[in-house]
Amino acid sequence: MITDAKTFPQSIGYERMKAVLGESGQFLLVFGTGWGLEKRIVQDADYVLAPIEGVNGFNHLPVRGAIAIILDRLFGRDPLRNQ
Repeated sequence: MITDAKTFPQSIGYERMKAVLGESGQFLLVFGTGWGLEKRIVQDADYVLAPIEGVNGFNHLPVRGAIAIILDRLFGRDPLRNQ
C-alpha cells in the first residue's frame, strides 16, 4: 500500500484498509514525498490510501505530519470507544 495526495483507481479508505490489514496481517506501507512516488510504483501498488483532505481541498502536508495522521487512522485506538 502506498500514500499519495491524489486519488487513483486502486484508492481505498482508511476504515476499509484497516479491515484488509486485519485479514492479511502482512503489509508494506510506502510513503511518498512532496514530489510523489515514481509512476510505476503507483501503478504496481495493490492499494493507494485515500488522500488526507483539508479545508477547501488543501491537502499538502509535511511528510512527517501526513505519516502521523495516517498511522493514527490505521492503528490508533479510540479512547472513547468503550465509554
